[in-house]
Amino acid sequence: MLVLTRGGGMMKDNINNMIGKMAVIKELRSVSINEVSKALGVFKIEKLNIFSINNEVELGLINHYAVNNGCKINYMELSSESFKKYINTPRLDFLEYNRHSFYIVRNGNYINIKNMFETINGHSVHIGRWRERTKSSCIKSFRF
Repeated sequence: MLVLTRGGGMMKDNINNMIGKMAVIKELRSVSINEVSKALGVFKIEKLNIFSINNEVELGLINHYAVNNGCKINYMELSSESFKKYINTPRLDFLEYNRHSFYIVRNGNYINIKNMFETINGHSVHIGRWRERTKSSCIKSFRF
């Protein structure tokens, strides 16, 4: 699972940092999207986009489920190629919908994530790894 947040402030040469927090889950877990919607609603979370990126999904096919039992959840399952096209759709603002999103990369690794996020809204993204003693993170540079 991966969550991206925008780093604070601009760096030199108009580079903006995107910081990713990742968790690796080794066992398949199933949860009810309806129950997640109810639980998030209790915490006053109004909206959540879940992107499940899975290369076993047929290219071009996007499975979409929407639920609203307290929190409006949009769940999309798509291939990495379809995801790359999605995050580069001109009418969608990545920085806006990303605030309410998390990403599940099935059977993927750091290189897969790096390749999926190499371009966002037509802008090059440079990804590096960043590690602290207590947690693992990756820093993403976003050129505007």
